[in-house]
Amino acid sequence: VCGVACGIFHVLALDVHGRVYSWGDGSSGQLGHGDCTDQLLPRHVTFHDTSPSQSTLEFPEFLVSRISAAAEHSACVTTDGR
Repeated sequence: VCGVACGIFHVLALDVHGRVYSWGDGSSGQLGHGDCTDQLLPRHVTFHDTSPSQSTLEFPEFLVSRISAAAEHSACVTTDGR
């Protein structure tokens, strides 16, 4: 783990490979798993390029360089600045 960001009731962790994990209160969707479920243990967050220029069969995963968490939201910046 090379980075940690804490919200009020949730946590994000960034590993050296650019992967993000989240856990804690997910009631506002702030964990980034596409639902509003709480997570007791760290769970990998996936980010995929779904832009029209990408094939629907090919979704490369983004690598993250920065993470941030606040009361009811989380944010990140990818290695390519997205």
